[in-house]
Amino acid sequence: MRLLALTGRRFQAAVALLGLACVLGIGLLDYLTGLEISFSVFYLAPISLVAWFVGISTGFLISVCAALTWLAADWMPLHYSHPAIGYWNAGVILSFFIIVCILLSNLKVAKHGLEGQVREKTAALQSEIDEHKQTLQLLRDNEQQLRFLVESVKNYAFFMLDASGCVLSWNEGAQRLS
Repeated sequence: MRLLALTGRRFQAAVALLGLACVLGIGLLDYLTGLEISFSVFYLAPISLVAWFVGISTGFLISVCAALTWLAADWMPLHYSHPAIGYWNAGVILSFFIIVCILLSNLKVAKHGLEGQVREKTAALQSEIDEHKQTLQLLRDNEQQLRFLVESVKNYAFFMLDASGCVLSWNEGAQRLS
């Protein structure tokens, strides 16, 4: 069990480092393409992976790194009419990244909750199916015992009637009456 926990931590660390590397790689591409082509949506892929597989706090950290990387890649002093506009845009993008992290975290919690409910419902249904099978087998056994009893009685007549009173079947004792 401890080995699995350690492997899980290593997996999370690997995903976090991979996410950071992807953010830096996307930032490099963003810088190389210049200001006319926006790469901000591509930062969501590593942010989403980290938020889903590692956790919301690490997702927030990668979001901050992505926003800062975006700011560094798109920062050109002559590009904006005021120097604060670049920071404002980075803050807006950071807000968007954080909202995505929160949504993914809530989605993962909801997914686990629904999976638990499905397991509970499946177990309850399986229990009902097993109970139904036992009841059906008991009914078959009782029907077989009744049939054996009716067929073994020779001195008395037994008739099976339908709802309208018509004879459906009879035993050997009833055959002797005629």
